[in-house]
Amino acid sequence: MNNKGEIGIKEALIFISIMCLSILVTMVMYNRTVKDIFGGTSMDGLTYQDTEEKVTKAAKDYNFNHNKNQLENGDRNKITIKEMQNEGTIDIVVDPKDNNVTCTGYVEFTMKNGEITYDPYIKCGSNYHTKGYNANYDA
Repeated sequence: MNNKGEIGIKEALIFISIMCLSILVTMVMYNRTVKDIFGGTSMDGLTYQDTEEKVTKAAKDYNFNHNKNQLENGDRNKITIKEMQNEGTIDIVVDPKDNNVTCTGYVEFTMKNGEITYDPYIKCGSNYHTKGYNANYDA
């Protein structure tokens, strides 16, 4: 500051630099902690929700190839990850947090008003399981 209490260019640049550094540190901390708590990340950025979406996509492909004209309104069915692997619809599903852990699971699908809804359920060791997961479908 100069004698009149005004902020000079040097002080303004220092303030802006400190603010940018603070924002950068906050972003790094967010990526390493908050995402880990709410869904988990691995080095490649995949989350459990991404894994559920991958399983859902495989179930849609499986359903299209096997049941596309056979489902009627109100029909409910499920397909396990193991069944989709046997059909070649999906590869081994790996835990996003630990590549040494494979995930099991299934997708429930329901025909309602001409549309099929898909609900994925996965279990990745003791690291994660979808709320409502039924262990009876473990492979």
